[in-house]
Amino acid sequence: MLNPSTTPIRAMRARACLKHRLRVCLFIFIGTVAHAGTAAPGTEPFFSAQEHIHKQAAAASWKKLPKAWEALTAKNHSLARKLARAFAQETAIADYSHWIQALADSAEAKQSPTLISSAKNHLLQIEGGSAYSPLARKVPAELAKLEFLEGDRHFGRKQFTAAIEAYASALQRISSASMVSLSPPESLKRFAEACAQKKAPAICDPWLRRLNTTYSDNSPEMKLIQSSMPPLPDRPKPPAFSRIIAPYKAPDTDVTDFDSAMASLWDGKYSDAAKGLQAFLDEYPKSTLRPRARYWMGQALLRDKQTDRANQTFEQLLKDSPISYYGLLAALAANRSYDSALRNTPVTLQFTDPYLSGLETVRLLRAEKFLSIGFKEGAAEELREIKPRDTLSAGFILYLAWLDSQASSHSPGFTLLTDLIQRGETSVFTVEGLELVFPIDRYPQIKKAAEEAGIDPVLAMSLIKQESAFDPDAISRSGAAGFMQVMPATALEVKPGIRRTELADPSENLAVGSKYLKSLISRFKGNWIYAIAGYNAGPYAVDRWIKDFDQAKSQAKRGPLEFIESIPYKETRDYVSSIIRNYFWYCKRLGVAPPKSIDFFAQLASQAAPQPASPSPLPEPEETGPGQN
Repeated sequence: MLNPSTTPIRAMRARACLKHRLRVCLFIFIGTVAHAGTAAPGTEPFFSAQEHIHKQAAAASWKKLPKAWEALTAKNHSLARKLARAFAQETAIADYSHWIQALADSAEAKQSPTLISSAKNHLLQIEGGSAYSPLARKVPAELAKLEFLEGDRHFGRKQFTAAIEAYASALQRISSASMVSLSPPESLKRFAEACAQKKAPAICDPWLRRLNTTYSDNSPEMKLIQSSMPPLPDRPKPPAFSRIIAPYKAPDTDVTDFDSAMASLWDGKYSDAAKGLQAFLDEYPKSTLRPRARYWMGQALLRDKQTDRANQTFEQLLKDSPISYYGLLAALAANRSYDSALRNTPVTLQFTDPYLSGLETVRLLRAEKFLSIGFKEGAAEELREIKPRDTLSAGFILYLAWLDSQASSHSPGFTLLTDLIQRGETSVFTVEGLELVFPIDRYPQIKKAAEEAGIDPVLAMSLIKQESAFDPDAISRSGAAGFMQVMPATALEVKPGIRRTELADPSENLAVGSKYLKSLISRFKGNWIYAIAGYNAGPYAVDRWIKDFDQAKSQAKRGPLEFIESIPYKETRDYVSSIIRNYFWYCKRLGVAPPKSIDFFAQLASQAAPQPASPSPLPEPEETGPGQN
């Protein structure tokens, strides 16, 4: 019998297998034994990455960095400053010393205004100091916070001109980062009052108009601002002109041909549909609609009683796209376990790449050292700017995705994994890849909020992966914020009086988003498909789609699956299908009994939520924190 303690790679694979209860685990285990020591030159086994990180020696002074960050997070600003000063002379990480001291000063600057200049000095040291620091891109937003405080001080002294200049400077710093909506409302009110006092239209009017369109009329921020806002003169209409050439808009030919073939399916002409979809696949080898076409060709063949061809089609789709939505559907249609097509090939990594730039090399080395001392936040900052590109090897990109997962920075990791899938790399379709694609390190926090709102935690997890890629700081161009990308107007419906700045708090964001999702599930009488479509496109759009779907004339079966296909918004259709895909795989990862069919998501009004599978008598391995595909 093999001794796992003397074979760490096999042992870690075995523990992952026991945790995820995947059928392919036996083959993966055997494959690892057979291929032990056969990694290509320059590559390393997947599970040696942890050992590689532990070997990254960091100076003793570096180890004070995570302690300083922990003190800062705990709002022990005095201790944070003291610890940060201890490595201020360590050139390689001096920028983080300045950053922690600046944040500590900024947090206390409202009570101690003299700290404003100290915080500014630290931030300017970052901006003009290290050419390699990823923190430089965060400096403008922090400077803006300090300038808002300066504006408040000038306003309190009735120095209205100086106040206007400080407020306008703060707004300009954050305007490019789409963060105007997160400005302190009381400061914006004072800005409006100062503008009313000094009548400085050249500076004031553009910003007041911007603020007037940033917030909804019934928001607490807008009520504050409007109570002090001077009247704004009407702007003249922009000059009218005509374009000689207007863009011609027409659907792509692959969309037209796909829709034509699907029309035959809905009309019950299954033989014609199968032929049309096969012709589509032959004609458009690179169309993004190919997975849909392959699945529905299989369905057309199945309904046309061509069972063998249908099963062959499903099997091939499952093999080629094992973790996709249509791969999942193919597995269900073929009565196969949806984890059965995961690869048993040993996964290898490359810890560096000759095509890295000097800047990227420095950031990679710092990220590795930060992870070795437990400073995830710093590692995430360093890794964020290393983007995938064709010159970087697949093994190195997979290593970057693994580093991102260790840093709990999943959004960049998902981008890297998507690049690998587009290359046709199968390393993502393994037990190791599964941990990166469907990370679970945020689950305890999400589970707490979901249960308090009365929704299934696995559903919440699946939705958040699609909404924000588990980034608590995500802000969309439309103003949606946080884990659950909650829109400010929606937040006000759920919790009257809530301010936009409050949505930046992860716990508040999860609570509001979960309650809104619960309200949609109730509105649609337990139908999760309608609810998650409504979360993305709005409930009134879903009402229209339900009505259109119910009235459509069709000879084919019309169930939940067909409703998803009928969603006219591509973004929403992909969103709903991705969350369903996520749900199945998160059931696997979290040890929850998965649904037996897609119908489950439309019938929950009369069903209980899925129950955890029987616990394994074997010990659970420790989670290492794996990584939007």
